[in-house]
Amino acid sequence: MRILLRFIFCCFVVLVFIENMLKKGLAKIVLFFKKPKRRRGRMPLSVKFSRAKVWYILLGIFVSFFFLFLPLVFVVFLQDLPTPEQLVFRQIPQTTKIYDRHNILLAEIYTQQNRTMIPLADVPKSLQEATLAIEDKHFYEHPGVDFISLIRALKETIINNNPQGGSTITQQLIKSSLLTPERSITRKVKEVVLAFWAERIYTKEQILEMYFNQVPYGGTAYGVEAAAETYFNKSVRQLTLAESSFLAGLTAAPSVYSPYGLTPTAWKTRQREVLHNMVKLKYISQKQADAAAKEPLFFREQQQSLHAPHFVEYVKQQLIQTYGITAVEKGGLQIITTLDLPTEEMAEKIVRDEVERSRYLSVSNGAALITDPRKGDILAMVGSHDFNDPESGNVNIATSRRQPGSSIKVVTYSAALQHGMTPATMLDDTPVSYPLTDGQVYSPVNYDGNYRGRIPLRDALANSLNIPAIKTLDAIGIPTMVALAKDMGVTSWGDPKD
Repeated sequence: MRILLRFIFCCFVVLVFIENMLKKGLAKIVLFFKKPKRRRGRMPLSVKFSRAKVWYILLGIFVSFFFLFLPLVFVVFLQDLPTPEQLVFRQIPQTTKIYDRHNILLAEIYTQQNRTMIPLADVPKSLQEATLAIEDKHFYEHPGVDFISLIRALKETIINNNPQGGSTITQQLIKSSLLTPERSITRKVKEVVLAFWAERIYTKEQILEMYFNQVPYGGTAYGVEAAAETYFNKSVRQLTLAESSFLAGLTAAPSVYSPYGLTPTAWKTRQREVLHNMVKLKYISQKQADAAAKEPLFFREQQQSLHAPHFVEYVKQQLIQTYGITAVEKGGLQIITTLDLPTEEMAEKIVRDEVERSRYLSVSNGAALITDPRKGDILAMVGSHDFNDPESGNVNIATSRRQPGSSIKVVTYSAALQHGMTPATMLDDTPVSYPLTDGQVYSPVNYDGNYRGRIPLRDALANSLNIPAIKTLDAIGIPTMVALAKDMGVTSWGDPKD
């Protein structure tokens, strides 16, 4: 920036100097050709001189801007850019470590240091075509940037408020290897310039080979060989069309389409999209696409985190959204969290024991979330009774949208306490019925089928009785309870009238 300011100042000085020289030169020329008398109807000399002065100044500005200022700005811009020649060098990732509030290590997030580099010839044709179909169908035609896709992405992002990428494979390689994940115009311009530059240095095959070896596929899998081993426990050479179409769809958003993430089935929709694009480009037939879509995929069992696996995954997703996956998995971040490991281990044991104890009631899973209400700190997060359960262990019930059940009674009674009731207020635990809009009648009952008559509010909450809670809600009104729930942080509820 200082260089630019100095250059602008120098241009100003130069323009002033040119102006003075032109003024003196024009004055001498005018005096040389000046005649004693001015003929009637001719333009005054001062007007001629003023116009000439303006035109020469504009010409000087034009020449200085396009032949001095812009080239210098471009040179300064290029000085801050990394060189595409760095693409041939392997990065040295650093491990990100997540700790609890007492600096006890919970987990390490890292990339495999012994990544296996493979030649493009070892990448199955199905994976190459699947990647081109979903990421960059004009890869062999554009010079590094697909302007049509870029303009379309800008239109969707700016006009329709629907953020889209529009990056080519070359741009993705540049972004993941040489640039930061920040979303800015400056970073995008750098990405475009470096993509053009890289295409002048490397062939299309070399760029595609580097892409398959360096792009992240989620977790510790960087490059297709590591991805094939991570997800399918096999070499990339052994991948089927179904597995190739799965991996091709991962790179756009590994945290979303990973079978180990918070949306463990989202990859299926993405896989169908990849196969559909392959059919459109005539890489495969519709019959092959249908067969691949129906083929079951058997994923390798994920390695368990050191401690608090669901909480670690929750923190990891927050970090990825803030800093990008490259910074999280290769940046050596040191994360101190609010988790209290002893509390976490106690909660894990309680959830596990209670689920086992309640099997006869068809209870198959459970979760727990313990927070410090004074600060909102998460002290423990148990997402399921067993993180390694292949059926539902990876799903974090603590963060999933579910029916609130009896937990809503806390909000109901809190709203009641804000509107005149006290813990000693007597509630009526007797049968009651409410007519519904469809002509039916709703008659709530307690979990044990019994009625206790008059009972203090504190006892009704402690025993999680349904009838007193429903009568309290009827007394204060649903809008009152919903308003308090939203103040408490509930974001998934709409209009209480609905």
